[in-house]
Parts: sequence; C-alpha cells; structure tokens
Amino acid sequence: MIAPTPEHQVLNLDTRALPSEMAVQHICRSARPQLGEWVEFLIRPTAGMRHMSPLKFVEQGYRRRGLLFDQDVFLRCMEAAVELPEATHFSINVHPSSMERDKFARFVLESLDEWQVDPRRLVLELVEFGGPVDLMASRAAIEELRSHSISMALDDFGPGFSNLDLIAAGLVDFVKIDRSLVRFVDLHPGHLRLLHGLREFSRSTGTSLVAEGVENATQFELLRDLDIEWIQGFQFSRPEIIAPARLRSEA
Repeated sequence: MIAPTPEHQVLNLDTRALPSEMAVQHICRSARPQLGEWVEFLIRPTAGMRHMSPLKFVEQGYRRRGLLFDQDVFLRCMEAAVELPEATHFSINVHPSSMERDKFARFVLESLDEWQVDPRRLVLELVEFGGPVDLMASRAAIEELRSHSISMALDDFGPGFSNLDLIAAGLVDFVKIDRSLVRFVDLHPGHLRLLHGLREFSRSTGTSLVAEGVENATQFELLRDLDIEWIQGFQFSRPEIIAPARLRSEA
C-alpha cells in the first residue's frame, strides 16, 4: 500500500539518501499454488529508519521527493527485476497521480528498454487511498502502457473509493481485493457472499481477482472454491528482502 501524498509537488526536498531495501512477496494461483509466477515489489526501510513502519517510510519518501519517489522506486525495481527468473511477472506500486504526470508513461517504457525487461512481465498497481482519486484522468497513460502489453491492477479494492468506471472502461486487468474483505471470510458468511458477488463482477468485466491478506488454509480453501484466481498473503509467502540498496534523493 502507498500512502497519501500531494499530487505534483515536493513538500520538503531532502537531498540525503533514503536508506532502503527491496522485498518481494509472491502471488500464487489458487488452483495451483506455487512460487515464482508473480511477485510484488515492496520498498522497506533500513539503517536508521528501521523503527518506521513500511507505510510511514513510504510517506517519508513522498515528503522528500514528491511523485519523483515513484520513479526512484521504479528504477530500484528494474535493478531487482533483472535478477528474477525471466518468466516471473512483477508488480510495482504507483501513486495514481503519477500516471497523470507528463512523460511518466515514456519514463516507464524507456526504463524497461534500458534494463531490457519484457514489458509483458510488468503489472503496475494503482493504489486507492485517502479519499476519491479520479483514475480516469490517467486514462491516456494507462491506454498507452497497456498498448505495450503492460498490465494494470487496481489495488486495495473494497474499503474506499473503488473507481468502478475505470474497471467498466476495460482499463484494468487485475482487481486486488483488500485484506479487510478477506480476513474474516472464514468467520462471517456475509464476507463470503460479498466475495462471491465480486467474483461474478470480475467475470462480467473481464478482470482477474487477487485476494490479499490470505493467512490460513481455511481462508485459502474458501477462496479457491469461489474460483478467486490469485492469492497473496502469509499462507504462502511473507515479504522477503532480496537486495539492500539506497534510493538516491537527488533533485
């Protein structure tokens, strides 16, 4: 999850390096769970910032760099992606407002070309948080990136503002169901009925569902029986640090 941040400005530009390292968490098919098909990159604090939660750390990154933080993280992910097996798809979180920035789509495509990473492996996760976000304002960038076989995911779907128009317009390949809708699926029938409705919704819109926060075998079995295609959570994979590094904070 990415924290709220002002749209196009750097609030407090800090030229000191931001100590960080990259983690991955696996996303598995429910019908055939195995590691290695798809991972999500997650930025984590190191050194003097280990006391901060991942969310607070990301907030700090945006305060220092504004939306340029997304580019910083994207380049770190490119560095890590070349170390993954060539068949592994990978997700990178992007602040929705970054998609509205001039040349952001070009930056993504040029970075993939520079690192010689197949764009078909990339899933950009657009995160909903902190109030309504008009993702349709990013339609041109989304369409350009999808025309190059980059997939788009709507992250944290459910508790906030769901941008149903983006899904209805066919601009999203994956919908990631927020953990708040998954954590009680084995305890409350209402949650199971809700997820069944979301599964029917995904079929009608041509999207694939990813259930986040799956933490036990009972939850997994219920979601598999609902034919939720993808599973993410501690039941199969915890975030694993893959390479320490330092994000540069140069203007």
